[in-house]
Amino acid sequence: MARSNGDDASLTSSLGSSVSKPKKRRERKGKIAAGVAEREGESASAGPLTLSVLNLVLLVVTLVGLGALCGFYLFYTMFTHRCSDLVDDMERHHNATHRELEDKYIGALEEKHKCIEDETRKQEIAELKGRLEGQSSLFVNHQQLLEKHQTTLEQYTSLHKDHEEMIRKFEVSQNDAHFKQKEIAVLQRNVDERAQELDEAERRLAHKLELSNKMVQNKVEENAALKQARDTCRAESKITEWTTKQMQSSIQNQSRVKCEARYGSDPYALEFSMRFPSGEHRNMMVQIANMDALPHSAWAFMESVEDGLYNNGSFVASNGNVLEIAVSDPSNAAAALFFAETSKQAPCRRGSINFRENGPALQLHLRDSSDEDSCFGKVVSGLELAEDIEAWLSNEGRHVDLMEVRRLREDDEGGSQGGDEL
Repeated sequence: MARSNGDDASLTSSLGSSVSKPKKRRERKGKIAAGVAEREGESASAGPLTLSVLNLVLLVVTLVGLGALCGFYLFYTMFTHRCSDLVDDMERHHNATHRELEDKYIGALEEKHKCIEDETRKQEIAELKGRLEGQSSLFVNHQQLLEKHQTTLEQYTSLHKDHEEMIRKFEVSQNDAHFKQKEIAVLQRNVDERAQELDEAERRLAHKLELSNKMVQNKVEENAALKQARDTCRAESKITEWTTKQMQSSIQNQSRVKCEARYGSDPYALEFSMRFPSGEHRNMMVQIANMDALPHSAWAFMESVEDGLYNNGSFVASNGNVLEIAVSDPSNAAAALFFAETSKQAPCRRGSINFRENGPALQLHLRDSSDEDSCFGKVVSGLELAEDIEAWLSNEGRHVDLMEVRRLREDDEGGSQGGDEL
């Protein structure tokens, strides 16, 4: 609209100028007419013909000028109106183009806002997905923690049951210990009585020797006294040997009776559970079948097993012929035997087991033994493990752990399940 107002002003100024121009022409024409009149006055003498021609020429010129002026005015007016129409058309076209551009700009802005909103929504969706994934991970972790808690609770329950079982077994062991103390007290009294008898025999022997010394004055009496003293010493030695054998026989009979009363009739089956340095767990079956030949050794070994002396023990040494099995705490382990029990009916063969000296440490024989040692047990299953243990001890220099030794009852399936845990 600013442009249209400017065009109107220009048209007005052009019209004003077009109106002022005819006035100037009339003034010129007046001056020309005045000049012509003067010339006519001067040429009055030229005659009436010349005057009429001049008037005619002047009229023609005046008419031609007026026609040209009117044509120019009409042309200018039409040109001005045409230009105004063109300007109006261009302005309308400009306004339409401006509105179209504004619409396109607004549409582009709306598209841009939509794109921005889409990106924002995509980011929000991505954040929501991340949160959902985090919540899913937290849920999975929560489930795992619940499973671990359940597992821990089950383990705690199992440990609590094991603890109660151990307390019960400890009470049983205490009762057995009191019972053993009483038995030891009885044996100690028997030993004291036998010792008093030996002292009395020694006193009698001393008295007889003293009597024989008094009879040294005479050679015949001296020889007789010496011979009598020798005979007396032999007799006392036989008495002492007989007394020792009687004590050993009594201990063997008591061991046999106690073993049968507590564990039933032989043979007895035991399971040795081992853990190799590689982490592998394997078992070996041992049988106690020489109760008649070595009752005291069998009883001492079964009691040591019941007391758990070999649990958490280890195979500690090998000389190529025997494997030595140490108890878990050798410093607190007393000798298992009252005397070294031997029997020709129980020789040590490959796979046999006996005490090392008076125990409680054990020996597992890898070869047939030519010594006078006697063995109360033998390996009936898993003897090939002994060679693996000997290889670990000799080549690697590493001990093999004896995790547990337990007695198997007669109702155990295959001799590998059940039994009392030690």
